[in-house]
Amino acid sequence: MFGSLLSRVSPLGRLFLLAPLFVLLASCYMPIAPPLPKDLKDGYFISGTATSVTVQYADAQWNNQTVTLTSLPWSKDIGASKLFAFVQNNTDSGAVKVELYVGGKVVSSGATSGPHGSLMIFN
Repeated sequence: MFGSLLSRVSPLGRLFLLAPLFVLLASCYMPIAPPLPKDLKDGYFISGTATSVTVQYADAQWNNQTVTLTSLPWSKDIGASKLFAFVQNNTDSGAVKVELYVGGKVVSSGATSGPHGSLMIFN
């Protein structure tokens, strides 16, 4: 039915008929959440929009580890159920979200945004 109707409308007319559909679809845009690591059992998952993040975290032996990230998301499976992290956004903008996983489930989470925001998190 609509195919025969559209075939009788000029290409410019089709554009005007379809424009509201494109506007509707564009207004429904929602950012896609970062993919969760499928194999993360006991560890850290960090996501967000910050372009430089320093993470200090405890490994399985409670030794302090430090990593500077320039790309998110990031995850680290350490195989321990006691987790601790300090996260610092090194930039003037962006946000950072931290999730702690134990047994494949989120046991603690937190977020920071704004210039040089920081977050301490543990379970």
